[in-house]
Amino acid sequence: ATLYPLALEVHLVRHAQAHDEDGAESHGPELTPAGLQQASCVAKRLAGYHYNAIYCSDLTRARQTADTIASHHSDTEVTLTLDLREVCGSHTALTHSRLTVQSDRSLIEEKQAMHRVVSHLREEHKPGECILIVSHGNITRSLIPLLGGLEPSNAPLMEIYNTSLCIVDCWSHNRAVLRLANCVSHLNDRLVT
Repeated sequence: ATLYPLALEVHLVRHAQAHDEDGAESHGPELTPAGLQQASCVAKRLAGYHYNAIYCSDLTRARQTADTIASHHSDTEVTLTLDLREVCGSHTALTHSRLTVQSDRSLIEEKQAMHRVVSHLREEHKPGECILIVSHGNITRSLIPLLGGLEPSNAPLMEIYNTSLCIVDCWSHNRAVLRLANCVSHLNDRLVT
């Protein structure tokens, strides 16, 4: 039998549904009642995995989702990072058309942050480990191709539903396989947003 080298398994989960308003603080809105249900469903789905690390955007909606998942993984630390923070929910992360000087600067900073995340994962974690990242749709769309050594602008645009799960197996030399994409089998139809 041929033995394949172990991969670093990266699970990417988009935060659960959040309120539309900006929230009382700069960290954005909290989860809606439906979002709390979504977070509970994805937490139950992921309860059987062993995570070597959990990384999370510092924005409230991602933090609340990650905390719900982490309640099933009490031996795994949750690391909040600004590098997983979404700059703007309305950009595609693929087209860098000039909206304003400020938005261009923000998109460049977001791209640099995504490269830092991928470098950190590849330097700090080894094959055979399983990592969870809880962030945002645009961040997930950027990380998937970057984990495979591709620029997001060269990748197809993917729909990323709230609490959807994507799994990327990563090997050395920027080789990666997207094994699961935008999976919401843990949600019933009325909770898919």
